[in-house]
Amino acid sequence: MITHISPLGSMDLLSQLEVDMLKRTASSDLYQLFRNCSLAVLHSGSLTDSSKELLEKSKDFDINVLRRERGVKLELIEPPEKAFVDGKIIRTLQANLFAVLRDILFVHAQITHAKEQFNLDLENGTHITNMIFSILRNARALHIDEDPSMIVCWGGPLD
Repeated sequence: MITHISPLGSMDLLSQLEVDMLKRTASSDLYQLFRNCSLAVLHSGSLTDSSKELLEKSKDFDINVLRRERGVKLELIEPPEKAFVDGKIIRTLQANLFAVLRDILFVHAQITHAKEQFNLDLENGTHITNMIFSILRNARALHIDEDPSMIVCWGGPLD
């Protein structure tokens, strides 16, 4: 089965440059991480938590970022049947797939761009804080009229 899904929310309107950036990143070394995280989303609710078992069960699964008039859509090749009801993808899974796209591919591309254009220093606490703020803002996790009642942890190299 091959199916195409469109974004819900923050990824529904992108410039052509942003789409090109996403497509380049989607064919980079990050692709395997993007594929595996997307597969994990599609297997939400599985009775197993064995990644080895899920990867073996879905070895024919593939995912592609496709250009459309004002943004992107995802092409799912051989996705798990349990991610669909009456032939339509479960809405929360659809939203979560685009969150994976945003968080892995788009954020990586933003970090790469910031390193090149603004001399982003990932050893500098101010730069790291600014990047985390940008990620949270892009994910719409911060709201102007609310206290940000959250704790953010990060660690390890970003490249």
